[in-house]
Amino acid sequence: MTFEALLWVVRERNPRLLWLGRSSTYLADQLHEIALNWIAWELTRSSTLTALATFATRAPLWALGSFAGVYADRLPRQLTIIATNGASALIAFAIVLLFAVGTLPYPVLVLMAFLLGVTRSLEAPALNAHIPSLVPREAITRINAVADNTKRVARLSASFLIAALKHVLPVPGLYAIAGIAYLAMSSCAAMFRVRHVNARERSGHFLSEFVDGWRALGANGVVFLTVVCFALYAPAYAAAYWVGLPRLAGDTLGGGIGAYSLAVGAIAAGGLAGNFGVTVVDPRNHALATISGILTVGLGFALMAAAPRVAMVVVVAFFLAFGLPLMDIGVPSLIHESVAPLHVGRVYSLWRQFAEAGIAVGLLVGGPLVDGMGPRAALALFGGYAVVVALLSAVLVGRQGHRRSEASVREARP
Repeated sequence: MTFEALLWVVRERNPRLLWLGRSSTYLADQLHEIALNWIAWELTRSSTLTALATFATRAPLWALGSFAGVYADRLPRQLTIIATNGASALIAFAIVLLFAVGTLPYPVLVLMAFLLGVTRSLEAPALNAHIPSLVPREAITRINAVADNTKRVARLSASFLIAALKHVLPVPGLYAIAGIAYLAMSSCAAMFRVRHVNARERSGHFLSEFVDGWRALGANGVVFLTVVCFALYAPAYAAAYWVGLPRLAGDTLGGGIGAYSLAVGAIAAGGLAGNFGVTVVDPRNHALATISGILTVGLGFALMAAAPRVAMVVVVAFFLAFGLPLMDIGVPSLIHESVAPLHVGRVYSLWRQFAEAGIAVGLLVGGPLVDGMGPRAALALFGGYAVVVALLSAVLVGRQGHRRSEASVREARP
């Protein structure tokens, strides 16, 4: 975030409220992510069951993604944001209460994780659809850039917060902080001053809009291949990040939740540094940038498998995270530049749905692999798989781009 952007956020009411609210929800989501993983491990001592708990909280993101995106345009968006974050807070407080009375077995934890995933899957599209009502059109890119940096800062803050509180607060107590943070987003949303914008006309035909999105995605070969590449990479990232990394840092190397949270913080810090680098360099070939990011992350997890100490895990985590902004900025930018504005929202939703489906596969497969192979061998496998995906994708995307260039030359000939 540049200094000018920071001043703009602080001065303007809606950007300020949006910044504070998103900082709160990103912090809460990160606390939930780390606490859930660790509680499930402590209850089961099984990577498979731990991954299943994470799967439960992320399943609604892909299972309900299309429906949530369509109905975000049909329901009152501001009320949806307030209600979903309020419901998230109630679920977080319920987890704390159940732990306090000694009734938080693994099945109940999974159920609570699933319900929290439902509320988060409904909140995200409503908030993103509401942004044009909160800031002028020329400021939308700026506020999205602020949100991307806010996400990484919140992830870093969560890791430091956990490291500071791990000796004075039981891990389920982190959900009390998460609940307060969700309520903060509800409060900020209630204070938004909504601008009038021309709403998109509702066709009333969910299926036809969904099919149009598929057609728009398939019409551009480079976009389609890049989205497929990302979807194929997603299982490796999910298995490495949510299953292999906590098992290696927290259990194999004996660092506990503190070591895991520090590794997560290192990834956040590396992502911030990478975000700055992408902003300065401004790569124009977004497909190649995405593939380079996948290659960087894959090599990082493969190297992490050999880390002898927690400190080395943290260092490798920092540098592999340089690849994340290449993807997080590359894919949306490619979609914005290559897809007709009418279809951008649906193509974007399809990309996220493919990615979440890949994450689900990684969580379901990663747990048994880590249990069977151990975290080191499994991380080497996950990283190596990502490297192979990146190299094959580079060849396919390069050929597709070459065909498009030849076609453009033929069309330009008299």
